[in-house]
Amino acid sequence: MNYSAYTLPIKGAYLEMLKGLLEVPELSDCYSCLSFMLEHKVKLEQEAMIE
Repeated sequence: MNYSAYTLPIKGAYLEMLKGLLEVPELSDCYSCLSFMLEHKVKLEQEAMIE
């Protein structure tokens, strides 16, 4: 949420790929972030967080 101004809209295949990531147990610590991205249909490139 701190970086929501840096998000970009997503749709289609990208959304489907994110849904698939929610089924990967090794990514369970990322589920809240992935869920936020799916709910708001946005992505955030990690480079946007570098200050």
